[in-house]
Amino acid sequence: MFRGRKLAGMRVLSVILWYKGAVRRGWLFVTGFINISQNKGSFQLRRLKIFDALPAYFGGKRKLVKEIFKLVPPASNAPVFADAFMGGGSVSLLAKAMGYKVLANDIAERSCIVGKALIENNRVKIAGEDINRLFVESSNDRFIQDKFSPQVFLSKHAAFLDNAMAVVRAMEDGPKKHLSLLLLIKMVFYLRPYSKFSSPNAFNIPMEQRQIESIKNRTYHASIKAALRPIPDILKDLVAAINAGIIDNAQENRVFRMDVREFLRQIKADVVYFDPPYAGTLAYEEEYNVLDQILTRQITIEKSEFSRKDGIIFLAEVFQSARHIPVWIISMGNAGGANNCFDELIEIIGQYKDVQAKRIKYKHMTGAASEEHKAKNEEYLILGRPK
Repeated sequence: MFRGRKLAGMRVLSVILWYKGAVRRGWLFVTGFINISQNKGSFQLRRLKIFDALPAYFGGKRKLVKEIFKLVPPASNAPVFADAFMGGGSVSLLAKAMGYKVLANDIAERSCIVGKALIENNRVKIAGEDINRLFVESSNDRFIQDKFSPQVFLSKHAAFLDNAMAVVRAMEDGPKKHLSLLLLIKMVFYLRPYSKFSSPNAFNIPMEQRQIESIKNRTYHASIKAALRPIPDILKDLVAAINAGIIDNAQENRVFRMDVREFLRQIKADVVYFDPPYAGTLAYEEEYNVLDQILTRQITIEKSEFSRKDGIIFLAEVFQSARHIPVWIISMGNAGGANNCFDELIEIIGQYKDVQAKRIKYKHMTGAASEEHKAKNEEYLILGRPK
């Protein structure tokens, strides 16, 4: 559970779990877990192992959470934190770890699985028997083998995923099922070079044909090692990472899968965070089409309206639906160029809130981005407070 303490004018969050924690020099220290301080506007953040529980999500905000939470009032003043576009879950997970009651939403099944496993779930973990169950032979539809092997997955991995998905689908709905699905999602990301779903001729097909010498070793060295590892060893490491992200903040956290406007109209919160898809950029439904098909069996998945070139106009409807929530925090990148106009966004928000905003140089997808993209890449961070 979480307790708030005063120490030399500083509000320190002390996490009492199955970890051994101690407050030293005004910091929160919990062995192998988290190190956070909020002190009169200053904020420092060390590596968060809880983030290892999350999938390697395109557009995730792990690197930006330090800046985001500089703007968030402490949980003692604003106890309910809403995440309107949960995505990969890093902001919601940190808000949970900091003691907020979290209400998170995303229309994507992949995101809701993450939320159900790590945000709603406070105590249940994956055990060894849960891993073993995935190998019990089960009748399945060979969906992954027939549709995505060997272009996306090696045949041995596709066969395992088909069987494991059948096992999990037959499980009773609840934390164990959500955790098992999260485990398989993380395995899918683990098996894909750079956690992306492109370039089959550069890696997957030669790996399947055992022509490793034809693969660019320097580019795909880690992926080659990953593909050659025994599946049980992969799962064991992924389970350890997931279990490290399961924390009990003594709150009834909730995860929703609904249209964001409906979600906002229904909830009561003190602060809401918005990280919408960027207009005019690659849609998540395109980037994660393979994963979405595996999870939903829907071949055609509709692209989000927010990813369209004119997607920013839909944000006006979103903000109108959130006008009853006192504090807004919005992050948006400039990846879509003119489609994500900073001034236009400020103008829309300014209809409802007093606005403070800044631009942050932000390194995003450094392994895949060009030097020109890295030099131009910025993130807009906007704080909206009651007028």
